[in-house]
Amino acid sequence: MRKPTLTRLNKDTPPITQEVFREWSLKTSQAYQTTLDVREVTQVQEDIVVMAQVAGTFEGSPIQLRFHFTLRGDKISALTIGI
Repeated sequence: MRKPTLTRLNKDTPPITQEVFREWSLKTSQAYQTTLDVREVTQVQEDIVVMAQVAGTFEGSPIQLRFHFTLRGDKISALTIGI
């Protein structure tokens, strides 16, 4: 059985599994009723950068965020989310 790839929520958190990240993402989306409107998708070398407006019931909504996906084959090996 293949071990799940580890990821981080941010640079200050310990690595987590993909399943834990999925659960966190789902709970956060439900708690803050978030919606995501993709504004732009670009390729930077092997990486994909998505600019999206994220809105919901959180303070500061809506906000424009940059999702930077680093790919390894057909899998996401890293995801950085920032302003």
